[in-house]
Amino acid sequence: MEPLNQFDLTQPGRPMPTEAERAAHRQAARHQARFDGYEQLTELCRIGEVAMATHLAERHSGWGYEIVDGTVMERLPPDETRVL
Repeated sequence: MEPLNQFDLTQPGRPMPTEAERAAHRQAARHQARFDGYEQLTELCRIGEVAMATHLAERHSGWGYEIVDGTVMERLPPDETRVL
């Protein structure tokens, strides 16, 4: 960290991020939220809280996961059929 006397207060602060940089940041944040959500869901299933994991997966449908027989699965798009 630089001492305060090193800063020139007449100059603008840090540069504004470009639209591509903003999009990359949003993408990274979504990816991290999805990863964190998966970790939460698997931990709930591991300790036997399947109902709570199901509720959490439904509340955060943007994560793209569902709970099937106590296991975290990626949710399939509505047009695809699931073969069991």
